[in-house]
Amino acid sequence: MKPLEGVLVLELGQVVAAPYAGLLLADLGAEVIKIERPPFGDSARDPQVTGMRGQSATFLTFNRNKKSIALDLSDDGDYATFLELVVRADVVVSNLLPLAARKLKVDSASLRRQNERLITCTISSFGSEATESEKPSYDLVHQALTGFMMLNGQKSDPPTRMGIPIADLASGLFAAYGILAALQGRHLTGQGEEIDISMYECMLSLLTYQATMYLTAGVEPQRMGSAHEHVVPWQAFRTVDGWIVVAIRANHFWVALCQAMRMEHLIDDLRFHENKSRLENRIELESILAAKFLTDHTDGWLKRLSDSGVPAAKVRTVPEALDAEILRPDGIVRSTPHPDLGEIKTVANPVRFSEMELAEHDLAPELDQHRESLIGPVPKNRKVSSNG
Repeated sequence: MKPLEGVLVLELGQVVAAPYAGLLLADLGAEVIKIERPPFGDSARDPQVTGMRGQSATFLTFNRNKKSIALDLSDDGDYATFLELVVRADVVVSNLLPLAARKLKVDSASLRRQNERLITCTISSFGSEATESEKPSYDLVHQALTGFMMLNGQKSDPPTRMGIPIADLASGLFAAYGILAALQGRHLTGQGEEIDISMYECMLSLLTYQATMYLTAGVEPQRMGSAHEHVVPWQAFRTVDGWIVVAIRANHFWVALCQAMRMEHLIDDLRFHENKSRLENRIELESILAAKFLTDHTDGWLKRLSDSGVPAAKVRTVPEALDAEILRPDGIVRSTPHPDLGEIKTVANPVRFSEMELAEHDLAPELDQHRESLIGPVPKNRKVSSNG
């Protein structure tokens, strides 16, 4: 069976954060119904952003395995239809602005009056009670506010954004995590739950040991490029034809690295014989290693390092990584037939079970595609559109 088989989730999601939480639950077998406002639905449907031959890659990615119903929640009739679904639902997940949610009467308090066993999960900028959460706020804002843009790159670089929407993705992950905990809690107590997810707090949580070191000892994180602030060598080096990384976490790896590089004289060099001394002499050691790595090709180094048990890898481009995954017989790239694109290849959920299974990949739904099967035909005066 699928882990969340029989669980009904209503998603009031836009773009990434809540749709990602809904996707994770759908992959686990939950029935996820996406409630979208007519006539255009989720703004992520607009192919002007991440456009792919007239389709939105964002929408196709984050909305597989879901059903879609178009409901105008400001309309009394549509709102009544929505409440009929709420009464049957186990979970409602949303990333509407808190003020908009209260205005539409889809906030946690309003919904749990209809279904006391309901689990509600609200994702907002700074928490549903914070006044700042009423302002539009995006991933980039939270990367800036939480210091992430001053962790990437070199000291002399301008603030650098991570290449993925990490705040949105982290919020979706924490939301799904909280919902699973609440479902287990309801199994034990019979009570529903209100979950409040702050994108800002999710990002602060991801600072982990960097936060601990600053808060406890006043140690400010430094921008190190590919290098590790507390371990040497742990970084990328240029080879004759590309880049390679080595990760020397323990001293036996340092010995193996020196042997693989035929630089055994460095093993007993007091400047480099342990991580503490390597940190103190980082610049000199990096210069020695950088010059040595430039004497051979990437494949040559990889073979020698692998044979010696040194943690190392080629620095791939994204296309190189995905092309290699397609060739793996047990890889997680999935192909789904699409009427316009021929097929969509996506990266699947990485969770693997021994007894249970994940949901099969189904296409992201057309707007209002599942109305008839769930609540009846489209009203005659209602128009819907798949694109923004």
